[in-house]
Amino acid sequence: MFLMRLYPHHVFGQRANPALVGTLLILALVSGCANPTKLSSVWYDKGQRGARFDRLLVVAVSDNTDRRLSFESALVSQLRGSQTEAWASARLMRTDTPINEENMRAVVSQQQADAVIVTRLESVEVNAVESGGRSDVLARENETGIGMTPLPRRGTVFQYDYNEKIEPVYITAKYKAVLTTDVYSVQGGNNIYSLVSTTSGQSTVTEVITELSKAIGERLRTDGVIR
Repeated sequence: MFLMRLYPHHVFGQRANPALVGTLLILALVSGCANPTKLSSVWYDKGQRGARFDRLLVVAVSDNTDRRLSFESALVSQLRGSQTEAWASARLMRTDTPINEENMRAVVSQQQADAVIVTRLESVEVNAVESGGRSDVLARENETGIGMTPLPRRGTVFQYDYNEKIEPVYITAKYKAVLTTDVYSVQGGNNIYSLVSTTSGQSTVTEVITELSKAIGERLRTDGVIR
């Protein structure tokens, strides 16, 4: 799987209101593609609204170590700021260390994080898109002006030679991906906020990671989740 796999267990604490997250996912999946990137968020703990955490552990749940590290690093770069520190969990753990609550708590304690941000892949589609293959007819006047007939026919179609130009056909991949991002408070150990993000139209996994990490980082800051 290209980015993150949805795990059956909780990575840190308890995930709040799965039904509400499911509703956000349905809205993301059925929404049109007028906007290449769409986000929907919800606060579960109203008392934590605007908490503005500033020490963040970032976790991408994935079996693919390279893509886990790529996504975590991209998101960390979006979250860090003059008042905010963030760490990619993949850089703080051995690659064979299971992603579970016990191991996450050890890293949280080591970094003195006040929030854990966990992202999972909910769905991905890869569609083949055909481009090119256009056929153009090029007209060029004969040097003699005679064209395809033995007699001059200036001012008529017989004055020209016609050549067909055919462009090659290219097949490119177009991705559509939906992620969920859950924010856990270290102090309470509970899921206080969730964000569902969907994007489409990218041609590579790197483009998907770049687009979604930027969108997620901006939304977390706008919603007051982080400083």
